[in-house]
Amino acid sequence: MSAARVRVPATSANLGPAFDCAGLALSRHDVLEFAVLPSGLEVSVSGVGGGELPTDESLRVVRAFAPILAGNGGGAIVNVHSVLSWVGGSGAYGASKAAIWSITNSLRTELAPQNTQVVGVHVGFIDTEMVADIALPKTAPDDVAARIVDALEAGAVEVLADDITAEVKAALSGPVEALTFALAH
Repeated sequence: MSAARVRVPATSANLGPAFDCAGLALSRHDVLEFAVLPSGLEVSVSGVGGGELPTDESLRVVRAFAPILAGNGGGAIVNVHSVLSWVGGSGAYGASKAAIWSITNSLRTELAPQNTQVVGVHVGFIDTEMVADIALPKTAPDDVAARIVDALEAGAVEVLADDITAEVKAALSGPVEALTFALAH
């Protein structure tokens, strides 16, 4: 796949929050497979690589919209991570989501002076086609969206979109050996 370009108007008076849900479902055991890891990371982090998801534009979306948001006096960027960004065993997908979590935290600091709220959303499995064949509990997309809107309105910087995500985050201060894919379901 060639890298798609994000094209946005030079100005937009009514621009709402910019959302990014970049991701690519890969094998849980692909970290050591060099050919897979860079593609998974590139798709989620910069929007390039071997995936087939044209909307995977994490940094490109922010780079395109941040100047417009600044010109409008601020706004919001919402990055959707995954509970798997906090645990091992989900391969390049988890590693790429961990990278987006870190980038989101950095963007929050970088974009604060322009009055842009940066919200990181951690969620387990959202009931979408991507995870339709996974026999684990899933959260309805409408529920995730409602929590994001509530967070934006409250000025929050993080959304824990479901119970499993809250449980995994609480476990981050415990032994690192416990932070495995099994914890996330």
